[in-house]
Amino acid sequence: MAKQSQGTTPAAEGLTRHGPLALLSSGRKAFGIVPGLKGFLVKGFLINLALFFVLVSLTLALVYPLMVAPMADYLDSLASSGGFWAGLWHSFLSWLFILVKLLVMTLVVAGSFIISLAMMSLYFEALAARIMAHLGRGSAEEAQARFSISRWTASIVRSLKDSVVILILIVVAFILGIIPFIGPLLALLLNGFLLGWEIREPYLVVRAEQNGSLTELRQGLRLWTIKVGILPLLVAMVPLIGWLLLPLLMIFLVAGVSYTAEQARAGGAS
Repeated sequence: MAKQSQGTTPAAEGLTRHGPLALLSSGRKAFGIVPGLKGFLVKGFLINLALFFVLVSLTLALVYPLMVAPMADYLDSLASSGGFWAGLWHSFLSWLFILVKLLVMTLVVAGSFIISLAMMSLYFEALAARIMAHLGRGSAEEAQARFSISRWTASIVRSLKDSVVILILIVVAFILGIIPFIGPLLALLLNGFLLGWEIREPYLVVRAEQNGSLTELRQGLRLWTIKVGILPLLVAMVPLIGWLLLPLLMIFLVAGVSYTAEQARAGGAS
């Protein structure tokens, strides 16, 4: 067994050695060995997909008339005005408009998906708890009881608070994305961190309930969180096919985090 680095935990050591592809493999393994998890997968996929498409539709219905349509009307007025400078300005703005539309679409999709994940937090915590219970950490009865209508209703306030914070960060990401050269990279990293946060938090929430504060573990996963979140963010940029794959991808990644961390704990001291 590799020597544990000073200031880290076995779970953090195990997770940071695994990238998103390795976590997907671990998640697939977890669904193969934990009883009843495959049916839970179908339920989570359908709920997450429904939430995602509702949020995307509502957001686009608001963004298009408030932002995209006025910009398109302004470009049309420039095209009809004639003149060399007006034509040059129109060409520049047309190119910029394409970039803005792509950025808006990416942020709408990523934002809607991240918010849908926040609303699915109880499902992901139940998924993590079932895997942990199967590996000998926690009660199987408690894991079964986590995902219920009454408990989900009680957690809606927390989900709404998380969604507000996420919305603020998405606006920040959008503003960063407008900055030339470095802006798109900063927006990518911020959105990647948000998705990585949603991947790691279900496991950490359940661990905290069992073991108390996990400050050391969280600190050891900061950069890893961004790395894990970049893959689903890139998938989110692929229209339709990527959007259909995203819920499954996230479910397997969340399962992979729980399975990998608990396997590392079994071989470590905590």
